[in-house]
Amino acid sequence: MESRNSIFFMKTLLLLLCFSHGGAGTADITVDLKEGDGVSLLTDVTLTPGDHVMWYFKTQLIAEMFENVPEVNMDESFHETFRDKLKLEEQSGSLTISNISTACSGDYMLWIMRDDNDPPFFVVTVRSASPAEQHEMKNKSVTEGDPLSLDSSDIYRGKIGAERVKWFFNGSPMEPEPQEIGDVPLVDSSSGSLIISNTRISDSGEYEVNVIYNRFIIIRRFYVTVNGATELRSVSVTEGDWVTLDFNVSQPRRGEFTWTFGAGDSLLALVSRDYATSKIYDSDKRFRNRLRLDNQTGTLTIMNISSEHAGAYKLDTWASGQRTKKFFYVSVFARVPAPVITRENSSSSHCSLLCSVPNESVVTLSWYKGNTSISSIRVSDFNFSILLHLETLADQNEPYRCVVGNQISSRTQHLDIEKLCLRLS
Repeated sequence: MESRNSIFFMKTLLLLLCFSHGGAGTADITVDLKEGDGVSLLTDVTLTPGDHVMWYFKTQLIAEMFENVPEVNMDESFHETFRDKLKLEEQSGSLTISNISTACSGDYMLWIMRDDNDPPFFVVTVRSASPAEQHEMKNKSVTEGDPLSLDSSDIYRGKIGAERVKWFFNGSPMEPEPQEIGDVPLVDSSSGSLIISNTRISDSGEYEVNVIYNRFIIIRRFYVTVNGATELRSVSVTEGDWVTLDFNVSQPRRGEFTWTFGAGDSLLALVSRDYATSKIYDSDKRFRNRLRLDNQTGTLTIMNISSEHAGAYKLDTWASGQRTKKFFYVSVFARVPAPVITRENSSSSHCSLLCSVPNESVVTLSWYKGNTSISSIRVSDFNFSILLHLETLADQNEPYRCVVGNQISSRTQHLDIEKLCLRLS
């Protein structure tokens, strides 16, 4: 008991002397980091059996190790400040503070009970960051194939004494050290940031950077989610036909996927592999009795399609913690009407002709001489018929034809000059 009391008295006396005089000759070690980061304060000594290691914060004991038994032992006033944040390393006695807050700013002193002890002071400054800022800094979500940068510039760039940067992925060192070779990660030499130029689903996980200084290590963690690439396809179809939305990929054996339509994400169909169920929804009356769903491939077929079914369709897939989005944009065109060729007037040498079509949609009307277009008109006014004139020699033997078409189909009417011009001239 007397020995323990003597130790306590000695600790208290030396502690007061050290804090009042700023240490016994050792320069302060300045540590600057951001709220939400972590830091390891290093002892920089080789411990021997029986060493008594004590860490103080603002004159209060917060952690100690005696006979290789680490213990967090703090005053009641610091319970909330350091709750679940402190860890004492058994081999070295170094102190790690995780998920640090501004309340942890201040002076830390390491005291080791030995004759040659020169207690170092760590002056820790924690820069404020709101919960939203911390979340944005730590949580990264990108689409597969996009680049990703995990920024450590504020804890590395321009810091004198930073010896090196070490990155970990899911708890394991990234070996060999990241470097710029093709698509593999590289570390920017000026900032210590990790850059992945072409992300993959397998890059999802926890990343940790250790910025290693002589007497401390700043620790920052990132949580990365790489989502499946968003794919967009366009398809055009004629009104009254059917269309199948198919990405030619097998859906996962587990998870679920949904089909939705339009800006309001109107739910059309759902398949759950986990529960072996599927359902087509008919809440959107536009699609009633028109949808067919293949449970194996996830393809959606729309029967007897009309213009009200034109728009964006989205396939959302959730499997193995990953979300994949794929889009179809469907354009629906009216059936192209047959063009009609009529004669306006004719003489023994000339014939004036008219090609017309009722304008039911956006179409282009053209006259061709052989394979060459000689006149054309494109109209999108639904209220008028389209008329296109042609003047030609009545006895000309060149083949003429009138063609009406839209983006996906066309219809042709060949000119019979003898019937329309020569016989009636």
